Amino acid sequence: MLGAVARKHGIPIAYCNAVAGNDQLVFDGYSLALGKGGGVLAQLPGFAECVAVADFASEAEAAHQPAAREADLFGALVLGVRDYVRKCGFKTVLIGLSGGIDSALTAAVAAEAVCPENVLGVSMPSVYSSEGSKDDARVLAENLGVRYETVPIQRIFEQAKSELGGIFSRRWRRG
Repeated sequence: MLGAVARKHGIPIAYCNAVAGNDQLVFDGYSLALGKGGGVLAQLPGFAECVAVADFASEAEAAHQPAAREADLFGALVLGVRDYVRKCGFKTVLIGLSGGIDSALTAAVAAEAVCPENVLGVSMPSVYSSEGSKDDARVLAENLGVRYETVPIQRIFEQAKSELGGIFSRRWRRG
């Protein structure tokens, strides 16, 4: 679309896009400089602040390679988390590590967003936790370079079942 406008009017175009996370919005960047013929003279990367100089007197097109979809998604997640943490004034984040893929992805995003030394991974094993999942959580923390703690929750779980047992048994009774 921008290339068509540049060609139609015979003018170069500088398209500057915001790069930031703001609540549920993430602005991706990907600013462009186009020559009057519509060719891309410069393209900035997505999800990162960047500065570039474009020579509008030249029509030499820049070689640019679109990022892989997965890299864009990861970049969006990291940018959103980084800006949220910064804007809220947080210094560290705590991630529950179960050994599963969901907590692994969450921890990887957090480690990239706020640096590994600012992430605490907590394993909370119970009778439902396999040795494999506990080992996976520990290895993940080691691989990411995040701090790691284990807090067994079996007693907490039993206490919650005891306290809530009456509510759950009454819920299924009719009458």
